[in-house]
Amino acid sequence: MTGTGPCRETRQSDRYPERISGKPEGRIADRAIVVADSDKNEYFSDNLARDFIRIFRRKVIRVDYPEDGQRDPSAAAADICKNAEQGRALVFYAGRGQQVRGLLDAMANKSAACGFLTGGRRELTFVNGSGVTAMLADPSTDLGNYPFLTFYYAAFSNPAAPPPGRSRSKFANVFDAVSRETTGSGYAPIPVDSDAAAGGDALRVATTAIENTYAGHKQVGDFQSNDVYQALIAGVEWRGDTGPIRLDGSHKYPEDKEVYLLQARPGKPPVTVLACGNLSDDEAFATTGPVTCP
Repeated sequence: MTGTGPCRETRQSDRYPERISGKPEGRIADRAIVVADSDKNEYFSDNLARDFIRIFRRKVIRVDYPEDGQRDPSAAAADICKNAEQGRALVFYAGRGQQVRGLLDAMANKSAACGFLTGGRRELTFVNGSGVTAMLADPSTDLGNYPFLTFYYAAFSNPAAPPPGRSRSKFANVFDAVSRETTGSGYAPIPVDSDAAAGGDALRVATTAIENTYAGHKQVGDFQSNDVYQALIAGVEWRGDTGPIRLDGSHKYPEDKEVYLLQARPGKPPVTVLACGNLSDDEAFATTGPVTCP
């Protein structure tokens, strides 16, 4: 309910990390390798890939990587590396987080086509949508296993070290505290991520619409799902954990949604490299207004 569709997320994933993180420093990527499930996931992976291809302004190569396990990760890794070796490429992963680890492990295999990366001669920028936030933010994920990759990922809330002049969100601090209290002994706390914040806001949207519907039906008793839909059309608005939210008949998703681009770092918290949109910090919003996304 609170998503913006993949297009806006894609736009930030495209336009910021165009530079190859390896050598020579600062050279612009001349191609993108888009990894997606084209057959089984029309409304997520394939849709995200098509949006990226439409927005990206240079050469694009698609690599099919089905989430149903019908393709060996080594074959997909070979396709990625073969195309990456031929130019200054970045990889945009449009799949789900559950499948990405097998692909990364296949790329780390020195006997695969990715030898030019694992041999230390090149580094590759690996850009992810919000679907892999949990994997990259998970303390058990050892990004040091992939020293040839520099990871960026999009998020709709900021679990990272904040940019200069901004404080960490209240939601992130509360989520961390509750996670530490409720996680069993010997287990790492669940990391706060984009899905946690968006899930909280989606629940708030649903409960607000249901409560508003109930208030208008006290005299008649039961109400139908379409009554709740009409409550959404009438309007739901508040400042959520993923930024200001306004949903009504003219706004099917929040306008100027805040978007963050984070860089994941081995053994360290992620760092914010881009923050834009209608940011959720009340004080910052009151003084600066929405920050235009590139």
